[in-house]
Amino acid sequence: MDIERGFPSMRSFLRLALFFLLFVITACGCVACMHSRQTSQTTTRCPADLFAIKSEQSAPVRLIILNSECPTPYFAKVDFRVENTSARTISRYQVHMFTSYGGQIENDSSTSVTMMPPLDSKSAGDETGSDSLGVSLKRGWLSDPKALLTLRVTSVDFTDGTVWKSASD
Repeated sequence: MDIERGFPSMRSFLRLALFFLLFVITACGCVACMHSRQTSQTTTRCPADLFAIKSEQSAPVRLIILNSECPTPYFAKVDFRVENTSARTISRYQVHMFTSYGGQIENDSSTSVTMMPPLDSKSAGDETGSDSLGVSLKRGWLSDPKALLTLRVTSVDFTDGTVWKSASD
């Protein structure tokens, strides 16, 4: 008699309940997935003593670390600025990042060779160029005080055709 008045049968009710349950499970899964994706994309600042700059007095540029990010325990990225300290215009510079552990250089892990519009001397106004390098880390170096990533300018090309090279090469 209830069926005639428009009430659903038990089978219809169970189908509707199952559909609702699947909908809730799917929605919760999507929310959890989006939350974990947002959390994993959050970058954190690297330990302050992870990066170092090795410079030579004769170098025609100065490196300045602007920012560092360590999105995972096995990857580090550093943003830096190159400032021209010479009286000549620079057309290209090369920066290497060396990884060392316990004072022993392990390898030349990253290289940035930047061709750019001429980097003018200090007196000309525009004296900086910005760049970044990233490196894969091993042994969970982010928490290890023996780990060090060293940035070093290895060569600078001037617009007049002369080249400055690091004495360490």
